[in-house]
Amino acid sequence: MREQAEAGCVPRLLTARLILTVPEEADAEALQAYAQRNEAAHRDWSPPPAPDALTLASAVRRIRDARRQFEAGSHMRFWLRWRHDPKGLFVGAITLSAIELGAFRCARVGYSLDHACQGQGLMTEALRAVVRHAFESLRLHRLEASVIPTNERSVRVLERMGFVVEGYARKYLFINGQLRDHLLTSLSNPELEDPERFRQAGSGGARSSGPDQARARTGRPETSGCPEASGCLETGSWAQPADSPALDGTRRTQ
Repeated sequence: MREQAEAGCVPRLLTARLILTVPEEADAEALQAYAQRNEAAHRDWSPPPAPDALTLASAVRRIRDARRQFEAGSHMRFWLRWRHDPKGLFVGAITLSAIELGAFRCARVGYSLDHACQGQGLMTEALRAVVRHAFESLRLHRLEASVIPTNERSVRVLERMGFVVEGYARKYLFINGQLRDHLLTSLSNPELEDPERFRQAGSGGARSSGPDQARARTGRPETSGCPEASGCLETGSWAQPADSPALDGTRRTQ
């Protein structure tokens, strides 16, 4: 995967079965339908939604917020569709949030999948593409993800991707009526372990990738990286470790 030279558009990622894009306002009804289909299935693992979360107005607002955050360089929220049906239903989402550059070069990862599409390896497939984009195009050094230990499907996704546990946070997030413990995990970009390569990736004194600092250096948000809205990123050299430890410290057959 290569980083495009110009900025100002939204990247599009392709996998064998999926297309990942940042939605436009024309996608609001599809976004609303996703929320409605998965309200019950996602309740056990997600923070409380806004009171109007299932409305079309909420879907429009979320799309506008995602676009503003993308332009500010702080978030990238990719929505998943089937590659053979690029205007069809959304089947999941992956977010890179709290993107920070400078001496940190890190983002937080969150994701959800349509309950009807579980058990097919789709989230692992999609997350692999987003990790490649984060490491090879955005040149991030570190990704962080938190997960409820009893959310076994999500735990297995992180295991397959090579995330490792760095801590255990008690009463970390209010989910489904109570404060829930979480595993704190991370994945590092091995290429940027080399100090010279880290410096070449753009490390400087500033830590935040917010719009003021990014535009002060380049005149545009630093995390926007493709020439036109159809910029397509499909392949890359990054691969997760072949023999990753399970998040409970054991080894599992992939």
